Amino acid sequence: MQDRMERDTAEAAAKPGKVTVATPSPGETAAPKGATLTPAAGEEAAAGPAAEEASSSVSASAASASAAEEAGDEAAAAAAAVEEKEDYQLAVTQYDISDYPKVKLYVQVIGENGEPVTDLVQQDIELRTSRSAGEAVKAQTIDRAVLLNENEGLSTGLIADVSASMSDEQEVMKSILTEFVNSVQFDKNDLMEYVEFSTDAYICNSFTNDAAALTSSIAALVADGNSTRLYDTLINEIERIRSQQNAKCVIAFTDGEDNDSVNSYEDVADFAAASGVPVYLIGIGNVYEEGLRYIADCSGGRYYGIDQIDELIEVYKEIYRRNKQVYCVEFTAQDADAYDKPILTEIWVRSARGEALEAVPVDIDPMEYFENLYTRYLIAGEDCQIKDERNLLDSGLLLTTEEAYAN
Repeated sequence: MQDRMERDTAEAAAKPGKVTVATPSPGETAAPKGATLTPAAGEEAAAGPAAEEASSSVSASAASASAAEEAGDEAAAAAAAVEEKEDYQLAVTQYDISDYPKVKLYVQVIGENGEPVTDLVQQDIELRTSRSAGEAVKAQTIDRAVLLNENEGLSTGLIADVSASMSDEQEVMKSILTEFVNSVQFDKNDLMEYVEFSTDAYICNSFTNDAAALTSSIAALVADGNSTRLYDTLINEIERIRSQQNAKCVIAFTDGEDNDSVNSYEDVADFAAASGVPVYLIGIGNVYEEGLRYIADCSGGRYYGIDQIDELIEVYKEIYRRNKQVYCVEFTAQDADAYDKPILTEIWVRSARGEALEAVPVDIDPMEYFENLYTRYLIAGEDCQIKDERNLLDSGLLLTTEEAYAN
């Protein structure tokens, strides 16, 4: 398993990132790579008198817009004017092959205002795939394309710092965690794993949609740990969650610097990036902000620094909202028995201007399906243990102790 971690970390650079889009001139439609836009049937390029007529039409439109504005009719002015519409930034942030040959791509679409675009429909999205590097991608039937919010599940690893320094805020922390759990869409296939850490890290609830079980564990929280082993906890939780179904994220808060981990913050950042799991970190008070921010940025997550623990609930809700404002694009892999061949994918999204914008291509390795099955088998073994036996840091998923490295 350690070899797998090293391999995945080395491949981090191959994971998808933000898209840089070349924007056509207003009125053009972006063509796919290698394609040529041709006039519609019966349509010819304007020339001579036709060009003059087109120019007159544009002038008339501009004059109409000006007149409407002078008249104070803003609605008419907007209809008559040629307006610039926002461009989108696209990224395939994750994929899920837990139900292979069914594959789910999670596509983030951001408007120029920095906010997620949430009004796309399936007809706005085009998918192309190939099973060979030397073969051109071809149109792929999309089985389903929906916004996660109120439609599809999100799997969350929720990690709480229970070191003794949190003892004064223990009751407030319980209230905030409970409120957050009760806001999650468990009826839409959301899953949550709840972990408490200090010197050790215990899986209080493995991936579940049982809000009552989660809140019961939170009610029993006691902040009395002696140290802060955040980095080891994060790297193990990333390994557990990446084998699960759904889109995924890890959320952790801490009020101190890591002082007991074998892994460094760079190790966590590299492994998170290679695994495609965004990590959201919340620092309260005196924390090593540089390390936390580095992990969050490298993984595609975000770091939040807060002064008071009662600010935590709004941060939780903001993280959850942004992770649910992603599109799930589901398809059935062609040539499904060819496990040794990667699935090469390209996603195209129709922008507000009507242009086809391409996301970064993503290569999916079907063999990950079997690796994830094995990891879930190990997780099932852990989940048969009682809480005091279920130490995440000694789970065997990854080596984290000095003794383990020595052997």
